[in-house]
Amino acid sequence: NQSLVRLNLYETSIKGGDELDNEDLVIHKETFAEAPELSELTIRSNRLLLDTKIHPEAFIDNPKLTRLYYLSYRRTNGNLPSFASNPQLYYVYMHYNKFSGFLPNFASNPNIYYARFSYNELDGFIPVYKNLTNLRYLFINNNKFSSMNPPENLPKLEYFYAHNNLLSGEIPDLSECPKLRNLLLFNNSFTNYKTGSLAESYYLRYVDLTNNNLSQQSLSQLYF
Repeated sequence: NQSLVRLNLYETSIKGGDELDNEDLVIHKETFAEAPELSELTIRSNRLLLDTKIHPEAFIDNPKLTRLYYLSYRRTNGNLPSFASNPQLYYVYMHYNKFSGFLPNFASNPNIYYARFSYNELDGFIPVYKNLTNLRYLFINNNKFSSMNPPENLPKLEYFYAHNNLLSGEIPDLSECPKLRNLLLFNNSFTNYKTGSLAESYYLRYVDLTNNNLSQQSLSQLYF
C-alpha cells in the first residue's frame, strides 16, 4: 500500500475489523499504517461492525491525509480518532455515527476548511476554535454539548450549526467570525445574549435562536 493515495468505499457492505477477523475495532491502528501516501479516505456502509470503535491512533501514520469521510449509520461509537498527525487535513465528514467524548480543536490542522460532526453523541464543551484561517463550514448540531467558548480569529467561517444540543448560559461572542452567514442555535438552553456579539456580523443572512430560554431583555438586545 506504499503508493495508495485514494480509497473510496462509498455505499458498500464493508464491515471493518482486520484480516484476522478481529472484530474488537472497526478500524485498527495497523489498518492504514503502511499507506503513508494516503490522502483521501471515504467509508460509508450500513454493515460496519455494530457498537465498535475506531482505534484512537488509526490515522497516526497518514501525514498526508487531506480528506476523511466516514459514515456508519450510527454503528460506530467510542471517541473520535486523533487528527494530531494529519497537518494537511482539509475536509472531515463524520456525520451520523455514535461518537462520544470531545471534539478536536484542530490545533494541528491549520488548513481545515470543512468539519461536520453532526448527529453523534459528543458531549462536554465545544473547544475554543482559533486561528483557523481557512475554516468555512462547522456543523456540530444534534449532539450533547453543554457549553461553548467564543471562537477566536475565524475570518472565513460562514456556516455554524450547533442546534439540537444542550448549550446553556450566554450566546458566545461571535464578533471574530466576520464572514458569518448562517447561524443555527435553536433547541438549546441559552439564557442570555451579550449586547453587540453579532453587531458587526454584516454578512448574516439566516439566524435561528428559537426554543432557547432567552429572556425578553436578552431578545430586545439582539441587533445585527
